Amino acid sequence: MLAVAFVSEALRSAVRAVPALAYLSGLAVIGAGCVVAARRARGRISMCSQIRRASGLTLTMLAIDEMAPRAFEEAIRDLMLRDGVSARHVGAAGDKVADVIGTDVEGAVYVAQCKHTTVGGKVGVRVIYEVNGTARPVHGADTALVVTNGTFTRDARGQAKDFAIYLIDREALHLWAGGVHIRTLIKHAASAGRRRQPTSVPRF
Repeated sequence: MLAVAFVSEALRSAVRAVPALAYLSGLAVIGAGCVVAARRARGRISMCSQIRRASGLTLTMLAIDEMAPRAFEEAIRDLMLRDGVSARHVGAAGDKVADVIGTDVEGAVYVAQCKHTTVGGKVGVRVIYEVNGTARPVHGADTALVVTNGTFTRDARGQAKDFAIYLIDREALHLWAGGVHIRTLIKHAASAGRRRQPTSVPRF
């Protein structure tokens, strides 16, 4: 009988504990939700801060040439933000050949591979093959870009035409960094492409 009474009391204690456990579980779920919401809010605040910081941004080629590779990638992100593209820096180990990914107000996805080089340096055709292999299949790019403060080899330009990859070289970057909108660069490149099929951004 003592054993039965003990078991019964244990069951009653367990039953009484259920609402408390449910309450604590509910608090845990709410707490986790608050953490997620706070992180998202911080992300939105961070994005807004980046947009405000990039508003009206212009850069000189001297400043660009002195940048470290990561700073160059972040500068390209900021130029996209300035032009109304919701862009983020993703360049890192294992980035699958994308340094900046952004989406404009119409939902078009921009994927940029950034190549900071010495003045007069040239980006080779290998980069074009790498970008072609991931920009659209992996990252869903509508517009694939390779941006450099240098230039491109002839082979790189030729292959970019075949793959419909837009090339922003030193002269085009100078225009973009000076205030020309990215859509203007792309539109002129696409317009020229219908005539001659080049995908490098034209020199104005």
